[in-house]
Amino acid sequence: MKLRHRLTAALLSLVTLTASPLGAFKAAADSTDKYVSEVFIAYGKTEGDAKKWLTDNGWEPVGGDLNAGKLSFWDSGDKVAAVMGIRRTDDAGDAITDMAVMNMKGGYSCNDYKMLLQEK
Repeated sequence: MKLRHRLTAALLSLVTLTASPLGAFKAAADSTDKYVSEVFIAYGKTEGDAKKWLTDNGWEPVGGDLNAGKLSFWDSGDKVAAVMGIRRTDDAGDAITDMAVMNMKGGYSCNDYKMLLQEK
């Protein structure tokens, strides 16, 4: 589980630095007059598997494989596709307005998360 958390943090950091996901959220919101309210990273053996999981579970896939097939966390060593999904809302009060990524190198706790929220 720790490795999965680390990979998620690494992918979110990468997306934040390179793909400007908030810009993608704004473009997605502008196209439907809805706000982005939730973000999730789904993993699959292929990009198609991850997108199917998102769609089947009520998420809207955004973009392609964030991982570009470079990392793996299954015992088999198979590469993993990671695709970001979003959920939308009409309520501006439920919209995402800020994002932060926690350093998960040594793990994290609920107190770390609460402190992060207070700083934001």
